[in-house]
Amino acid sequence: MGCTDEELRSQLERLEARNRAQVEVILSYGVDLNKKRQIDLSFWAPNETAAMTFAEACKRSEMPPDAVRPPVPVGTDRRWLVTCAIEATVTFMTTTDNVATFIMFADKFDCEYDGWGTAIVEATGTIPRKPNPS
Repeated sequence: MGCTDEELRSQLERLEARNRAQVEVILSYGVDLNKKRQIDLSFWAPNETAAMTFAEACKRSEMPPDAVRPPVPVGTDRRWLVTCAIEATVTFMTTTDNVATFIMFADKFDCEYDGWGTAIVEATGTIPRKPNPS
């Protein structure tokens, strides 16, 4: 467990502020916050070992990772990115207890929860169609 209680509280406050902004944008499109959709979660790991250990923990917690990516060789950030997709609602993702759970779960493996995102297909007015096999 890497962070102090103060650091964890600060992270929670930062993510909650970001969540409020995301919810405002989503609501501006008239999207139902309680509709289940694919939610993409992002986590940062300090090194490859932590990334692989955390990815395995995600898998065991029914959040199989989509990707485990090494650092980009540009800049000074050397953290690994672990992404997972779950089926959930925006309301679920923005509830304080759930945000805190993701933060604490990541911290248990010396990783950091960096938030969530989702595609708002309804906002385009069209639903993507599968190509017609010919």
